[in-house]
Amino acid sequence: MRTLRVRSTGFLAALLLTAGNAQAALLITAVETAGDVVFSTEAGGSLDLGGLTFLGTGSMSTTAFIWPSYPVLRIGVGGSLPDVYSGVLAPANFGSGGTANSAIVAGDQISLEGGALRLPNGYVSGDPLSATATFSGATFASLGIQTGSHVWSWANDSVTLNVTATVVPVPAAAWLLGSALGLLGWIRRKTR
Repeated sequence: MRTLRVRSTGFLAALLLTAGNAQAALLITAVETAGDVVFSTEAGGSLDLGGLTFLGTGSMSTTAFIWPSYPVLRIGVGGSLPDVYSGVLAPANFGSGGTANSAIVAGDQISLEGGALRLPNGYVSGDPLSATATFSGATFASLGIQTGSHVWSWANDSVTLNVTATVVPVPAAAWLLGSALGLLGWIRRKTR
């Protein structure tokens, strides 16, 4: 029985270590709440720009904007001309909706437009990014947004948009920890 415990503990440790590596460096969550759709970055998110091509500075926009069928996702507010990068592999779409503008925005402008990425002027890999956009009086259905995970990726990093019907998403690591603890309890009970 001792061998089973050692192997289970090693498996649990490996499972927990790989859980952190499977998450995108920047996670954006979209939820329906109080009659609005809110997009927000998770705390501490940052990006590694390695593998992207710097194209220069682009035009400034002060509104958040989505176009799920293209796909375009712009959250936060532009305070200066953004830096523009190419080389992003975009999802085909994150829904069937047309264009929509948000009137309530805050934080850094983060924009994913097909294969292009726009970030605040002078952004340095690893700097934290924080942004929100609220689409008032909207639902996922009215905006044509599809629930699920939608990923923009490149050689060194990715951005994941999680569109979830739940207000408080459970992080993958917490789910894995709960599952692992349950597995250890089951193994302990079986060894008795």
